[in-house]
Amino acid sequence: MPKGGKTLEDLVLVAAQEITAGDLTHDFAAERLLVQVWKHEPEAFGLRGYEREHPDANKLYTKLDGKKGLVARGLLEKSGERRFRLTRSGLNAALQSGDSPDPEIQAKLGRKIQDEIAALVGFAELASFGGFLPAHQQRPSASALQMSTVFLRKLSSCSMQPARR
Repeated sequence: MPKGGKTLEDLVLVAAQEITAGDLTHDFAAERLLVQVWKHEPEAFGLRGYEREHPDANKLYTKLDGKKGLVARGLLEKSGERRFRLTRSGLNAALQSGDSPDPEIQAKLGRKIQDEIAALVGFAELASFGGFLPAHQQRPSASALQMSTVFLRKLSSCSMQPARR
């Protein structure tokens, strides 16, 4: 177990958050993530016998891939060949496991959520589901129900405090 009681997965998420500075659109190479996490925990992510001199990519890949990996759990998403992007759930987990959540990153995430909500409310399909259209047009379509389900899943996966403006 790494120092501070964090799991190896926590360390990977914190390293991803540091690389992206909380920007959920920013993707990064697995190699960059490996070097970042290895700098924090060389014993945990170093090559056996050479922990302080060389990182071990296989140790990182086992945390990323597989049925129980960070990608399968929705904390990171693949954006290309050995390229990843932090998800909102992953960022939230990184902020919760970090030593002290960065208020600037929390505010940025809060604003991003507010922007997504505003964009979703602007869709006519979602507006009809929410009762914003005249009564004769208020039967929700399948796409409105699907959009509202996606919206609620996104909203429920994030337990951030409102952004300070």
